[in-house]
Amino acid sequence: MLKRFPLFSATDVDEHRARAQTIIPEIVRLEQLRPGRFSSTVEAIMLGEIHTGTAIASVGHTADLEVEAVGRRTVRLLIPTTSAISISSGARSREILGGGVAGLLPSNPLRLRYTPGHHLVLRIDRDKLDLALQAMDCDAEVDRILDAVFFEPRLPGLQDFAEHLRRLIATIDDKPARVLDQAMFRRAHEQNLVLRLADILALVRERGSTTVGRNSAALRRAVEYIRAYAERHVDLVAMARHAGLSLRSLQILFRANHDCTIVQFVRRHRLMLARERLERGEPETTVAEIARRSGFTHLGHFTAAYKEAFGEQPRQTLQRARRKPDP
Repeated sequence: MLKRFPLFSATDVDEHRARAQTIIPEIVRLEQLRPGRFSSTVEAIMLGEIHTGTAIASVGHTADLEVEAVGRRTVRLLIPTTSAISISSGARSREILGGGVAGLLPSNPLRLRYTPGHHLVLRIDRDKLDLALQAMDCDAEVDRILDAVFFEPRLPGLQDFAEHLRRLIATIDDKPARVLDQAMFRRAHEQNLVLRLADILALVRERGSTTVGRNSAALRRAVEYIRAYAERHVDLVAMARHAGLSLRSLQILFRANHDCTIVQFVRRHRLMLARERLERGEPETTVAEIARRSGFTHLGHFTAAYKEAFGEQPRQTLQRARRKPDP
């Protein structure tokens, strides 16, 4: 994702920290939690001003990370795809266990933990979001809304917004440079993202914030099981036994926390695995092989699901990755 827009790559955590802090000055601490090999890759496309404007980033790293950040003047949406992200601030905490589920960061100081893997970040210009809320006759402060919802994935419209962002990324990956370099193209998409997010926040303000407790330990165990067996057969009965709940209770947890069924979550996770592998552009691999390695047994079903999720055929992703020069 966004490999046409490399921002930086690092081979040790000190280098990653230094580069990250030049882009996100609110970071006051960034550490690798366990010893071992480290590498990271960050790509980003700027739709607005370089340091504070709207931007989309794709971030991958091979180690567990902990980050502390002070209050921010930009609004950030995180979408963990193959990683899990937990945040805490004071006595509050919440975790999103990958699978492409989105959450908005609160604006107050916080600590984040990332497992190895990949996630997407949308940074929205705060002033433009304020103006959009005013245009919708919503006079609430953005900070208060963000702190009230606190990384809550069940906000009305939020996951549809995340899906729109993934489709936009697929469009950006597929567009020729002459189109992407046009200021009009970037302004139009920036405006669309700002307005859609403002609409979500205004609706939260209108209805009142959603109150949800911490994710269940059973849900965590179920997701861990899915991540471990996604490339093979996911035995739902064995998963429920591993989680310590009935399938019905787990289904309720998945709908409440991830806005999807267990089967949909498994498919979403497999699609993210497949996309990461396609974007490597390995010369000897095929779409069919990647589909099989990612847990899909029927190539036609995989191709249809992939196009629905990312707006392009898997072969297009693979061909584009192979055309890119080595870094």
